[in-house]
Amino acid sequence: MNYSKVMSSKYLTNGLRNLKVTVPTAVVSGGNLTNGLRNLKVTVPTAVVSGGSCILECTYDLEGDLLYSVKWFRGKTEFYRFVPKEIPPTRTFASSGITVDLNNSTDTRVSIINMQRELSDYYRCEVVTDIPKFYTAVGSSYLVVVGKTCREN
Repeated sequence: MNYSKVMSSKYLTNGLRNLKVTVPTAVVSGGNLTNGLRNLKVTVPTAVVSGGSCILECTYDLEGDLLYSVKWFRGKTEFYRFVPKEIPPTRTFASSGITVDLNNSTDTRVSIINMQRELSDYYRCEVVTDIPKFYTAVGSSYLVVVGKTCREN
């Protein structure tokens, strides 16, 4: 596995000099990394204009395994789920405050409309393979919603 695509580095200087800490941007669990789920990539726009729309992408390689689910979270709150064995396969959660365009959303992309400033946050994709392995991969990225604040004179 090519760890250069999966890892990023941050440096700490609190009491120690030149200590390099490697932080995974995608985590795979469930066993052998050479079989099953790999190459998870999360693509989230850096900034979106308030009132606009955006596409979040989560690509991955199942390596022949079956997909169990893809879930999207804003912070800790799930807002979109794709489970191919369910009818319908897509589900949204109104409590998240996010409006998903289901006609343009799939297992690898989520279309969000009417983005508002309070939706700036970390967006996380979680991919799980089906039985018997249930490999899990998670990736996230920060999205900020920008726009002018209206003021009354």
